[in-house]
Amino acid sequence: MFERKKYSVSSVITVIFVAAALLMTGCESKSRLDESEQYGDLAGAEFTVTASPAALTVGATAVVELKVTLDGVGVPNQIVIFTVQSAEAGYFSPATDTTDAGGVAATIFTATSIGGAVINAYVGSYPYPASTNMTISETAQAGSGNVDISVSPSLLLANG
Repeated sequence: MFERKKYSVSSVITVIFVAAALLMTGCESKSRLDESEQYGDLAGAEFTVTASPAALTVGATAVVELKVTLDGVGVPNQIVIFTVQSAEAGYFSPATDTTDAGGVAATIFTATSIGGAVINAYVGSYPYPASTNMTISETAQAGSGNVDISVSPSLLLANG
């Protein structure tokens, strides 16, 4: 019913090479873009985020800045989105800013709960954030009351 056909080794090898050549020419398009094609003006840029102060109490605020530089020069007009890992740690006002002529974007972070917080700043379409850590402690407690101090005059030395 079915006839079995015999193929020569050279025929099989020829078919394999032709198929491989067709596959390779079909894969000519770039499947991986270089950094300049992916990130445009941000290719090779450096991102530095700082928080001042880096340690807060609940309810306190810190200035968070991101500086974008390329070859040591600030990169202006970049949209920056500030986020915090663990949203209950705090919030930004504003959450989005644009870098100025020096490449700096800034916001105010308000701490809302104790613990560690990772502050992230995303620049334009660049998918990796610049980050810094912040420590948030309990609100400092103010107290009032009297403190009694007693001094024994025989222990005090004046001018000597």
